[in-house]
Amino acid sequence: RLSREKNLPCLAEAFRQIHARRPDVGLGAVGEGPYQAEFEQSVQGRPVVFAGRQRGEALARHYASADLFVFPTLADCLPIAVMEAMAAGLPVVAPGVGALREEVEEGVNGLIVPPKDAGAIVSAVQSLLRDAPRRYAMSRASRQLAEERFDAARNYGAILRLMKNL
Repeated sequence: RLSREKNLPCLAEAFRQIHARRPDVGLGAVGEGPYQAEFEQSVQGRPVVFAGRQRGEALARHYASADLFVFPTLADCLPIAVMEAMAAGLPVVAPGVGALREEVEEGVNGLIVPPKDAGAIVSAVQSLLRDAPRRYAMSRASRQLAEERFDAARNYGAILRLMKNL
């Protein structure tokens, strides 16, 4: 969802800086919402793919086409999008707000950045783009952590057992 709490101006600024140094880097934005037009205008003239709202296989293709996932949110608690990115095997760059540290382990499957800090996003993304072995290790860790922590069948069963015991 392209909304105020997603901190899109910070993402746009970070992408402008990254693209100025690495013109081969593109940005894919999946979703729609009230800040879409403003975001599109802020990255105009740069290689950005706006995919709109996606589900199922179409969404999986977008994740599969990415090298990493940047989620600069200011207010999400435990975002599904991060779980999806992890399941797709993507390293995640995100601020340590809400329960994002429950999803992203600093240096293991991604990097935690301060909120509202475009420069920190730039540094994190560039470090991962420069270090393919580290990025691949984080990719594997993301997938493994997603399977361990966010498997729906296992978690639903555990919740059901807990409710029955209560």
